[in-house]
Amino acid sequence: MDKVSRYWHLMRLYSAGHSQAERLPHIHNWLLQTYGALLSQAEDGLPELQKALLQLWWSEANQADRALLSLRCFVSHHIRDACAHLARQFGEAYGFTTADLLVKVLDDHGRPLPLRPSEPLLPGDSSSASKPPYRPFTAKILDSYVPDLVAEGQPKDPSDTASENTLEKKKKKAALSTWCSRLTCNHPGLNQLLISKGLYRVSDWAILNDTSPAQMQRILRTYHLCSEYEVATATTLLEQYQAVYRRDRLNEREKEDKKEGENERSRRCQPPTPEQLAKINPKVSDEALLAQLSQLASQLRQYRIHIRGGTPTVGPSEPIDWEQVPAANPVPDEQDEFLQGYRQVLKTELKNAIDQTIRTNVDRLSQKDAMKAKAYIQGLHLFHCKGMAMGKLATHLGLNSQVQVNRLLELKRLRADVRHQLIAQIYPQVRRQALDYISADRLHAIDQTLEQLLTEDVDQIIEAAAAESQSPKRGIPKSLFARQLCRTIDQFMPDSE
Repeated sequence: MDKVSRYWHLMRLYSAGHSQAERLPHIHNWLLQTYGALLSQAEDGLPELQKALLQLWWSEANQADRALLSLRCFVSHHIRDACAHLARQFGEAYGFTTADLLVKVLDDHGRPLPLRPSEPLLPGDSSSASKPPYRPFTAKILDSYVPDLVAEGQPKDPSDTASENTLEKKKKKAALSTWCSRLTCNHPGLNQLLISKGLYRVSDWAILNDTSPAQMQRILRTYHLCSEYEVATATTLLEQYQAVYRRDRLNEREKEDKKEGENERSRRCQPPTPEQLAKINPKVSDEALLAQLSQLASQLRQYRIHIRGGTPTVGPSEPIDWEQVPAANPVPDEQDEFLQGYRQVLKTELKNAIDQTIRTNVDRLSQKDAMKAKAYIQGLHLFHCKGMAMGKLATHLGLNSQVQVNRLLELKRLRADVRHQLIAQIYPQVRRQALDYISADRLHAIDQTLEQLLTEDVDQIIEAAAAESQSPKRGIPKSLFARQLCRTIDQFMPDSE
């Protein structure tokens, strides 16, 4: 479809889930009669055509409603294009299609609309007659678009000064097509869908730029259950990064403010330059430092996805080449406090469950053979904490075969026993915590859901540990289970007695 015909073809989503352009003959005929000269110039006349339609719509003169519908057609195509771009870029990796995204944003059926959004209802007015008509996303995009031409020839209120000028200065720098893409990519429903797929569309450098050291410390301690050494190391890294990156970014923005218009590239958080990396930590190579920063950003990204209801993907994020969008609204303090309390309970009870399970197994083995109990502890330590392959453990433990090692360690049973104890311990504690935030009646209503969510969370920890134990290339422990086991097992080692 050529670009001109986008002004009289409306992209619509049908029940089958596919999108299709619907021709609006009355809009096409009206455009031919009113702006035939511009249409005859094909794409050369499009800027003037768009300007004329915007002027007519904003003037609220005769046939302004047709101008609005024509502009809605134009916007609908850019909504579709933005969704298609996201699907091409990330759909295969994160499991979504263009159609999945369009369901959230393509909602215009071409019905007549008021030229302006209706006034909000008065308090207490619930009559259906006074409710404003539904306004599709295409119209909302246009309502928020304020180009230079809107105010041309129209008187202004002399008192309407700085705030309006600032707003127009920000919005006039984006073409309508760019404005469509930006608002589509920032649509709350679309963003939530992407979050649910594990895609959080903010660059590593933006995440590191706007996360305070205190926030990061809390996330690493309560969500990732990191050791104090890991937290201290990450704090130093983040502080060094922000000291250099924020200063340079502020200087760059000040330079751009002095120029005409806004440099779109400067609005984004770009990867640190070699010069910046050298200032952040001159003792580490650029590649190693970038890897450290990306790993930290990945941990923060996983938390942001989790707290927004998504499923985080483990591992460093890929380089990002999209138009960066603003971060979502801050998480309410109560929700943050509850999560922090829950993570602390999970950390404590995971430690207790591992401790109790190992202690029970050691006592059981000691009654039969003290050497077996010692070999059991040594085997768990070598396998989980040192990454030694199961096939090499036999010679270190004084056993004859891997079969004997498997029977001694019984890793599946170990994980199952820890899981059973952990669920039994965290459920009543989290339930008590929840009473500080919701009523007893509400808690009773969601009891089954709460238990299911806690079980799923514990199962994820156990499954991650099982997957790690089966990996042929294991190094330092990475799963929460293995890391906590390695901290706990020290007290059972001979050297600790």
